[in-house]
Amino acid sequence: VARRAQLLQGLREQPGAPLGVRIHGDLEHHVGNTLNVAFEGCAGELVMMALDLAGIAVATGAACSSGTLFASPVLQALGQPTDRAREAVRLSVSASTTEAEIDAVLAALADAVPRIREAAAEEQDPS
Repeated sequence: VARRAQLLQGLREQPGAPLGVRIHGDLEHHVGNTLNVAFEGCAGELVMMALDLAGIAVATGAACSSGTLFASPVLQALGQPTDRAREAVRLSVSASTTEAEIDAVLAALADAVPRIREAAAEEQDPS
């Protein structure tokens, strides 16, 4: 639970370039080792691929929709529209997760999220 809290705090307080993170679910009543988050304007699949290239394993959507091309019905039931539900990424920690590993995830996200947003903006306005 302490590492999850450290990860959540780091996501919210990213120095320099805020990540614009959206947390899905209840912050008080939750699975102790998992965060379901989204980064505005970033497809979850692209965030997952960027982290994978950095050697970090994450999943997209909610556990009930892993491996499908559909937006998570759970996230949609929580009020997320389809496009926002597709931005979701699941981050999990374990008892063996170190502070350095949390820092590595935060650094990888700080690098990837702005690049993904920039690419998405260029795709929408190629001029």
